[in-house]
Amino acid sequence: MAFPAMRAALFDPRSKPRGAIREGRAPPGQGNGDGVSRCRTDLRNRDSRREGRVVTALAAAAFVCGPDAPVKLCERLLALQPVAREVPAFLWDRGAVALGRRLAATLPEDAFDRGIARGRGGALAMAADIRLDNRDDLAAALGCVDTLGRLSDAALAMSAIERWGVAAIEGFLGDFAIVLWDGSHDRLILARDALGARPLHYRRTGGCVTVASTAQALASAAGARADGIATVHFLSGMAVPHGASFFAGIERVEPGEIVTIGAHSLDRSSYWNPDLSPSRFASGGDAAEALAALFGESVRARLRRTAADVATHLSAGLDSGAVTATAARRIGDGSVHAFTAAPPEGMHGADDGVDDEGPDAAKLAAMHPRIVHHRIASPRRSPVDMLGPGFVLYGRPLTNLANQTWLAEINDRIRAQGVDVLLVGAMGNLTISHSGSEALGELVRSGRIARAIRHGAELRAAGNSWRAVAGAATRPFRNSPPQKWGPPLLAPGVSRPQADAVLGSVARRLAVARRTDPGDFGKAVLAGWDIDMRDPTADRRIVEFCLRLPVERFAPGGVARGLARTAFADCLPASTIASHRRGRQAGWWHVAAREKLDRIRDEIECIAASTDASAIVDVATMREMVATWPGRWSDPQTEARYRMRLLPALAAGHFVRRCAA
Repeated sequence: MAFPAMRAALFDPRSKPRGAIREGRAPPGQGNGDGVSRCRTDLRNRDSRREGRVVTALAAAAFVCGPDAPVKLCERLLALQPVAREVPAFLWDRGAVALGRRLAATLPEDAFDRGIARGRGGALAMAADIRLDNRDDLAAALGCVDTLGRLSDAALAMSAIERWGVAAIEGFLGDFAIVLWDGSHDRLILARDALGARPLHYRRTGGCVTVASTAQALASAAGARADGIATVHFLSGMAVPHGASFFAGIERVEPGEIVTIGAHSLDRSSYWNPDLSPSRFASGGDAAEALAALFGESVRARLRRTAADVATHLSAGLDSGAVTATAARRIGDGSVHAFTAAPPEGMHGADDGVDDEGPDAAKLAAMHPRIVHHRIASPRRSPVDMLGPGFVLYGRPLTNLANQTWLAEINDRIRAQGVDVLLVGAMGNLTISHSGSEALGELVRSGRIARAIRHGAELRAAGNSWRAVAGAATRPFRNSPPQKWGPPLLAPGVSRPQADAVLGSVARRLAVARRTDPGDFGKAVLAGWDIDMRDPTADRRIVEFCLRLPVERFAPGGVARGLARTAFADCLPASTIASHRRGRQAGWWHVAAREKLDRIRDEIECIAASTDASAIVDVATMREMVATWPGRWSDPQTEARYRMRLLPALAAGHFVRRCAA
């Protein structure tokens, strides 16, 4: 393993603040410790090249905070988030309120950053973790185009807030988390970008409010345990309750939300309410052309960087292919290092459930001279190997534990290339390459019968059976069938939460997008590998464009993902455009897991020994599944049953027991 060393104090309430400075005066930064004991997480096999990592971290404390001055609490919260040598904290202290920030410089304009941004004669102070994608538009509206090249994104954001007030945040495009003190009204204002790329959490106790980028920093300071309700929702494949985190008593600012906190008041409001009126295009070709142009702008905005090269994930699918090819066209000087996860040597064939996407990915790379293709033959890293490092880095139960094996390996290789920006397409299935599979049912439900008949005929002509067409037409009127792999592994007596009925393609896609919070994952990758992860498929403009498209536009002529196939036909290989197969990334995870079944058994027994964890997960079924580990995995349902039931239970149980330790 090549995970970096993490500070033992990350979850140690006795940790001391490091290297804090006030009002932007910068003495040398302080180092951080290494020793994480094996009973916590074995990270001793570390890569010394990453000892100088830093993560942009925000902190704040306000109002009546007992014997501790807010600035001391602020220092401590910064110290409980990953820090680095020679990177001081900037603190702003006004007695009853304090703000703090450490900055991981990932943008050229970060060279002009001055720490805590201030405005209106000192009445406003802001700590921001921010990348603005509409800098030019904001500068033009503010009349500061001539000085834009010397303005950090935080300074530009403060200028906008000075001019237009808090409402200016609604016009920010990009990834951000903002902590703003408004001294004129004695209020703390917290805000996140529309899709939640940067995390932000807070805790209220008595009259005191504390704020941090990561929930685990607040949990460490407070000694908080895991939130059982949030963990049950995770096991059930549902979003955590609104505003909740995975730690009891730690609240989360939702994506697209502004939280205003006064000494005796709290108001939560969603500022992102996208226009969902259907867009009109003369033809499917016009819609595809508009999507490709807008996507190019989304990728271009995410290529603002300090190093020459960038990295991407590259499978044989449409999303990662579109991201990689568009980046290669837009990067100018520099290279796009495209990384493809491949099976370990000697693992091929249906019996192993392995699908090698490397050959198709190589075809795309050959089309674009700026792409440097890296086929990564994954080591035999087991999902159980990811639990300890994941607890330290992510501060939540790990989603899709099987995929974490190859993601970690690729992150290691990206850092070995000296690249610090990674472009991904995590939201592509909900945006640029949405299948349009709900189109027929949506047309029937909305009473557009003539159009439904035509679309049904298109589906039939595209090769779908009459039974499949009938099923698509009646889908909105039927209850969702139970998952083929079975119910989640909840402990006896724990009820599975009831999901609210969601009608309509737009509502369903928004619900899926909110199932996981991307901010936690982006911050973890930055903490663990010094990689700034950016997703152009989650660009607010792309999301709004795709939500406004009538759903049948995504499947023109009855062809699933037909919009994306047309939009990116000129930059992707013909084999990718024509393929309808579903990628099976990490389809080999069970082989490495089988080699470490003793480790999995040991983890299950640790979960069983934890009162908190065993009250949530079904330990008996976990033991049974391991005892009857399959010898062959050619049946997809077998693989799904273990991936979708056992692995989430391991992730949830490990997280809860570690929080209680």
